[in-house]
Amino acid sequence: MDGVFRHRLHAQKILREIVLLRKLKHQYIVDLIDIIEPSDPENFDTIYLVLELAEKDMRKLIQSDLYLTLEQIKVIVYKLLCCMKFIHSAKIIHRDIKPANILIANSFDSVH
Repeated sequence: MDGVFRHRLHAQKILREIVLLRKLKHQYIVDLIDIIEPSDPENFDTIYLVLELAEKDMRKLIQSDLYLTLEQIKVIVYKLLCCMKFIHSAKIIHRDIKPANILIANSFDSVH
């Protein structure tokens, strides 16, 4: 993430996302594996997050020519609903749910 301190609001959003990713542990939420420390902690504007591998997001999946079976669609919707239930049970409301923010991980074995 480049330019994390250019705008205060942008920095707050990034910090909030990092805090939430560190706390929310669920099989259908991407895992924050590590945060790479900057070489100069006093003067940096880029943060590198190491996340669990996700080959696609829902936007790319929708735009692809991949044909999904009804069973695969059911699995995607089920996992999305489970994830949203978990997030909401933690008293978190996601304000930017869109296909590009829904990741499809390698371990998602129903979609190839």
